[in-house]
Formats: sequence, C-alpha cells, structure tokens
Amino acid sequence: MLMKLLCTLVFATLITSCSNQQYIAMTESNQATFAAGCFWGVESVFMATEGVLSTEVGYTGGDNTRATYREVCSGDTGHAEAVHITFDPKVVSYAQLLDIFFATHDATQVNRQDPDRDTQYRTAIFVQDDEQRQIAVAAKKALDDSDQLPRPVATIIGDAVEFIRAEEYHQQYMPSFRSYLLKFHFWSWLVNRDVSSLVLLLVQQMH
Repeated sequence: MLMKLLCTLVFATLITSCSNQQYIAMTESNQATFAAGCFWGVESVFMATEGVLSTEVGYTGGDNTRATYREVCSGDTGHAEAVHITFDPKVVSYAQLLDIFFATHDATQVNRQDPDRDTQYRTAIFVQDDEQRQIAVAAKKALDDSDQLPRPVATIIGDAVEFIRAEEYHQQYMPSFRSYLLKFHFWSWLVNRDVSSLVLLLVQQMH
C-alpha cells in the first residue's frame, strides 16, 4: 500500500513538472507572422536568425479557412504567402525581427517582389496583439520618415488571422540565407542587367 502511494506521488510530481515546463516554454516564446514575397526566401532569412526557434510557411490574410498553393496562385482566395515564426524574445526582439523583415525585401512594391507579381506576394505584417501593432506602426513610420526609399512603404499592417500551413514540399525549401542571396542577385541581374549583382553572384559562388 505504501509503495503504491509513493508511486502515485512520484507520477503526480512528474506530471506537474512536465506541465510547468510546458507552460514556461509557452510563455518564453512569442509569435510573429510576416509576408514579404515568395515565402521560400523569407523563411530562409529567419531560419538563419539567432533567437528564432521555429518557422513554417503558409497562407494567411485570405477569405477562406482552407487553401492550397494552386488556389492561392489563382488570386481568388486573397491569401498572402507568409512565414509564421516562433522566437525567444530574450534573444531577439520583435522590433529586431521587423528590422530584418524590412531590410530583406522591397517594402515599397505593391503586390509584387521581383520577379514575382500578384497579390499573394504583397508586403504585410500580421500582428498578434496591440503591442506588436504599436511596434510595427512605429517601424514603418520610421522607415518612411528616413527618406531612404524612393516611394512610400506599402506594407500592410493587420491583425493575425488564421494561418494555413503550406504543403510540406514548401517547408524549409531554401536551406540557407546564402541560397536566398544567390537567388536575389541572379534575378536582379537577369531583370535589370545589373553588373554589380552579377559580380556579387560570382563572388559568392567562389566561397
């Protein structure tokens, strides 16, 4: 009888400990959702960011609660390609993630990120709460006020809505930020015949 009681107490202690650890893990991480063009490259940037615990690509901001890549590409669902991020705010802040977001795409383009063009490639921030909204609005305003851009920032700031995880073959499609840079410089050269982009491409291939 005593042994049974001891086993029960040990089991209860383990369950409580696991529950507490799960609660701590949940409270020590935050969520962020960004749309900045093709989600392959965007995800690779944040995968390489210290403090980001996990990423997944998917569709959000649309009219339906279910969507496939083919349906999103048709433009009928209204979804944007987006990346959902879980991060440790003790290592990287939401404001720092926004700095990366704005630095790695052209936030002045409307419904496009060269060479991709359509509403699914729009620039958008989907905020989780009022605090994120305030930070996002301030970051967008600071960029607009900096006079560093040729056009106003077109990024849409809206509430986070249902995030539909994309098909598995889209997840972590680009293995590294280096691959994203190679793709970016190649397209920049191909579209604009920008010699500097071609040089950067060749230099990166040599390393």
